[in-house]
Amino acid sequence: MKKNPIFLLLLLLLIIILSSLIPITKCDDNDDDEDLITKICKETPLESLCLSTLQPISDLPNIDTKVLANFMATTVLKNATDTLNYIEGLIKQTQDPQQERALAVCAELYIPVVKYVLPQAIEALSRRSIRFR
Repeated sequence: MKKNPIFLLLLLLLIIILSSLIPITKCDDNDDDEDLITKICKETPLESLCLSTLQPISDLPNIDTKVLANFMATTVLKNATDTLNYIEGLIKQTQDPQQERALAVCAELYIPVVKYVLPQAIEALSRRSIRFR
């Protein structure tokens, strides 16, 4: 299922807010990691999606909210990039000018998210320089 860019931006915003509100917590064993992941995912609108997305890193030692936020933001970037590539592929395949225009509009919404917004958010997360205006 392809997500629209507004959903992706809202998900990233939620990740950033959660990472700034929940104190950085380092976990020493897997039970604590699962508890941190479960605690964070319960605060999201799509708990099962959050849990399944974070499952690959649930066994890593010393997970904290910064690691979780970076992993989730990187995952959102990958999914948005895949979606943009899919849309661009559809544009190349279509023979219908009206459909091509509609797909181009959709691609135009994804391009700044994939090329600028998400990479800048990931960079800000890695530098811990997140500011709310």
